[in-house]
Amino acid sequence: MTVAKFDVLKTTPTGEQEVLGTYTERAGVVTASKSRMMDEVARGVREYKPGGKLLYPTDGRAFLEALRFRFDSPYLRSSQIREEEE
Repeated sequence: MTVAKFDVLKTTPTGEQEVLGTYTERAGVVTASKSRMMDEVARGVREYKPGGKLLYPTDGRAFLEALRFRFDSPYLRSSQIREEEE
């Protein structure tokens, strides 16, 4: 089975990137490596486009892609979405 993933990265005081957690889309549902990461987004994430609709973890890949834009700052960012075989 192929899954899609991205990491949430934190910039450390020394400028290095530290992985805080990973979001994974598997069989059409998005989960997180840490439960508190899902708590923050369980109420939905808006698509990153004008008039974008609210997406939920059960929206699978579309939710995963929209979620990446929540982590776009100098201190928190997301990696690229990658495909992996399980």
